[in-house]
Amino acid sequence: MRDLSVRLFDFLDAMADAVLLIDAQGLLAHVNASFTRLLGYEAGALLGQPLSALIPARLQARHAEHFDLFRREGRATEMSEAPLLFMVTRRGDELPVSISLSPLVLGGQRCTIAFVRDASRLHQYLGEVTAQAETDALTGLTNRRAALASLERLVQRGEPFALLFLDLVGFKRFNDLHGHHVGDEVLSAVAKRLRASVRVPDVPARFGGDEFLVLVTGLKDPALLEVRARSMSARIEQPMHVDSLDLRPGVTIGAALFPLHGATAEVLLQSADQAMYQAKRAGFSYCLSGAAPVRFEASGT
Repeated sequence: MRDLSVRLFDFLDAMADAVLLIDAQGLLAHVNASFTRLLGYEAGALLGQPLSALIPARLQARHAEHFDLFRREGRATEMSEAPLLFMVTRRGDELPVSISLSPLVLGGQRCTIAFVRDASRLHQYLGEVTAQAETDALTGLTNRRAALASLERLVQRGEPFALLFLDLVGFKRFNDLHGHHVGDEVLSAVAKRLRASVRVPDVPARFGGDEFLVLVTGLKDPALLEVRARSMSARIEQPMHVDSLDLRPGVTIGAALFPLHGATAEVLLQSADQAMYQAKRAGFSYCLSGAAPVRFEASGT
């Protein structure tokens, strides 16, 4: 039995893949050289430890469920349905990995071999794909789908926040007179100004066409919200030079506060949208849901 174990350990150490041998009690019985290089541990420091010692605390319960399922079914499997998992390195960092589990009977005991592969490139790729799926291609802002998802999350959190609904004034004229390429440049410039006028926790988004949203986290004071909207409007309406043209976009802003003007994402969005149209019909700059529209004085050139 001992000779068999030694030969097995020698075989595992010769493998290019990082490999763990887990005994019948779920403890690490052998760690090969590739694994120690991957995560930076000394092999002796890991022996006798449970596999969970290498898993981030926030993920241990989920990983344990998959490992228990593997032990019950007794067939080779990926450790998770997710494309990648995480292990904790010796330095305390989280390394993206994929883990495959295979059963092994050794000396009459049911053991497990875990093949661990570095998934850093996959993690980077998935992050890029997610970012692309959530980003408006023209402006680089959060897109409509991701903005609505963020709105839902804020509602579920239950903490006060504000929603601003922005519509550009005269944008159709830019497109009709100067072409869509000029309109695209205007939208990109407005997006940069919008991004520069919000705080890091806030979410600026292009909702579609010439409409934008801003989710203003932690804000519940109507007066302060108007100040923020006034500053945003002044920045957006500054003159801009596009394709040898001197243009000055306008903007109308509707606002709503959670939960005052809507306890659901849908109602809150409708409240801000309706407030924006109320201000637009009156020729004003800003309107808070349920209040009178306000005209912002034009800023200087």
